[in-house]
Amino acid sequence: MSSCVTKFQPSIAMLFSRASVAGVSDRGELDERTWNEESAEVRARGRAAEQSAKYRASKALAEKAAWDFAEKHKSEISWDLVALNPPFVFGPILHEVASPAALNSSVAFFYEAILTQKKTPEQLASFQGSWVDARDVSLGHVRALEVPAAGGQRFILSAGAFIWQDWFDAANELELAGVTVPAGTPGTGKSFKYDYWYNNAKVRTVLGIDFATRRRRQRTALR
Repeated sequence: MSSCVTKFQPSIAMLFSRASVAGVSDRGELDERTWNEESAEVRARGRAAEQSAKYRASKALAEKAAWDFAEKHKSEISWDLVALNPPFVFGPILHEVASPAALNSSVAFFYEAILTQKKTPEQLASFQGSWVDARDVSLGHVRALEVPAAGGQRFILSAGAFIWQDWFDAANELELAGVTVPAGTPGTGKSFKYDYWYNNAKVRTVLGIDFATRRRRQRTALR
């Protein structure tokens, strides 16, 4: 970021901090005002802290450092800082992939759960998360550049919460030839009680993003 002040500033209109909702995560309904506070545990336990806690703390600390830098140098900079925090990013990837082993982590996670049946029903049923289509993440960057009100703001790019049953249902409703997806227990996602979920009202209102549906995402993925 220092080079964006000393070297490249004349050609920069906006600087993105694209991290993760791991820097937001907590419990209940979460929005852009929420911060993950697990850094206290990591500082206290050091290497003994859970790996997942270290990951989430690193995301929160990195984003906070970006905001602190922008505040410290606000009299020197002419660009806006925008933070975009997505959850699991599912969607098309640009590069050629020779095998499933070469998939990035989020897409590999999706592939394993939906198409390989490597996970037991119990393992899949115990997971909850949030997701966004890769194309909507790209759109978030474009809209932030286009909308003046986006400057200096933090956004959660989440299409919604999910359990794997939701994706099973979306896939099976499409009835695509040659695609076999577990049936699970259809409809249970509609009554699932989430421990946490992300409020995406701000990104919908300010950036005007109408997020892709699970059905649209499944059609693209399974084809």
